[in-house]
Amino acid sequence: MVAATLRAASKPLVAGRRTLVVADGLASAHSLLTSIEGHELPYRARGRWLFVGHPWVRQFLLALRGLADEADALGNFCFLSRPFFNLGVVERVRRVVSGEDRENDGGVWGQARGVTRHLRARAHAANAGAAALALAHQTGLLEADCFHGANREVERALLWSLLGTIMHLGWANSNDLTSFVPIVSGWLEKPETLAGQLPGSDPDGVVELSAIGDVTANEVVDCFALCIREEGPRRLSWEVDSSGWVQLRGEERPEPITVRVSRVCIVPDWGAGGGR
Repeated sequence: MVAATLRAASKPLVAGRRTLVVADGLASAHSLLTSIEGHELPYRARGRWLFVGHPWVRQFLLALRGLADEADALGNFCFLSRPFFNLGVVERVRRVVSGEDRENDGGVWGQARGVTRHLRARAHAANAGAAALALAHQTGLLEADCFHGANREVERALLWSLLGTIMHLGWANSNDLTSFVPIVSGWLEKPETLAGQLPGSDPDGVVELSAIGDVTANEVVDCFALCIREEGPRRLSWEVDSSGWVQLRGEERPEPITVRVSRVCIVPDWGAGGGR
C-alpha cells in the first residue's frame, strides 16, 4: 500500500520534508485519502483535488452563494445543512409540511432563521470577507469533525487561508458578498484556480496530493509516490532514473514532465509502467 509506505517514509519527520503523491483519477484520490486518514498522516490536497481532500471548502463556498442569493437552491441547501446547522433533511421537510416554520421558534430551526437573517443582511451591506468570517463564526462550522481530527492543523490553516483570500479580494474589488458571487462560482467550477490563490504554509511532513496536471515541472520533493488504480485503464506512466528524476506522462500531460526527488522515490509494487 502506498499510504503504508508513506507512513514509514514520514518517520521521523524532517523539517521541510515534503511528500508529493500523484493520483491518476478520482477513484485513486478517494482510495488514497481513506488510507492516509487511517494512518493519521497530515495531508493537503493541491489543485483540482482541493474539494476531494477538503470537501468542507466546497460546502463553504456553496453556503456563501446561498447567503447572497435566496433563489440559489443548492446554496441554501448547503447553508441549512451540517456542518453549519444540525438540521437534517427530514427535519426540514417536516417543518414545511406541518407549517411549523414560525418566527418565534426557539429551537435549532429558529436559531438558523435568526442567523440567516443576520448573515443575509451582512451579505448585502458588508465586505465579502466580513460575511465569510461571520458565516464561519456564527454557525457550527468550527465544530466540524475535520477541524478537530488528525488533520486539524492543516484544515484550520486552510480555513484561515480561504477567509484571508476572500477578504483580500473583496476589499481589492470593493465587493460585498452579492457582487462577489461570480468569483465564488468560478472557484466552484475550477477548484484549482482557488487552490492556486490560497496563501500560507502547512506543518512539516504534510503529504501533498496532486493530479498530474497540477504538478510543477522540475519541482523538488523529499518523498514521491504514485497512486494508480489497480483495475481499469491507467492514465499515468513514469520512468525513474538513478539521479533522482521522475519523468511522468499522462492523458492530461502528453508531454513528459519531470520531478526531482531529493531522498526517496516510491512507486507502486508493480513498478514503472511505460504506457500502462
